[in-house]
Amino acid sequence: MPIKGRTHEERDHQRGVMERALLSGRKPADIVRAAIDAFGISHETAYSDLRAIREAWTNGTAARKAAAEERFGLALQRREMLFAEAMEQNELALALRIERDACELLGLYPEQGTPQEPTNPGRAVPDLTDAEIIAMGGEGWSRDHNQPPADLPKPPPSGPSRRPFE
Repeated sequence: MPIKGRTHEERDHQRGVMERALLSGRKPADIVRAAIDAFGISHETAYSDLRAIREAWTNGTAARKAAAEERFGLALQRREMLFAEAMEQNELALALRIERDACELLGLYPEQGTPQEPTNPGRAVPDLTDAEIIAMGGEGWSRDHNQPPADLPKPPPSGPSRRPFE
């Protein structure tokens, strides 16, 4: 147990040492034992310091995130103002570049160099033969009469259903 209290400077220095130990990957229990031995503080004070370090990390992260969101909003507002000004001056090419930049800022375009998968790889359905369509798993609609195949089940009668989750 410490005989006297510690100053703010001592506390900040000790927390800095403990924080570096946390960042280096040491276990909290090991840090507490080392702080008790090195600084002569109590078990409760060491754990209190660890909680204070983690709270500072959390608050600092939240503050940085809020500041980043504010800067992001300001950047978008500047682009909107520049876009409006370019449109007023009938500078369409400049307006389009500003709009593209705003869309990139919002993440609406894929990153450069990212390969895009085709939405419909392979051949189009009209290019397939009837045999290929049947081989894929179904007869489809009859081309001659524009009628569904005869083996399709009949639709249920309309009206309220007796089953609530059909």
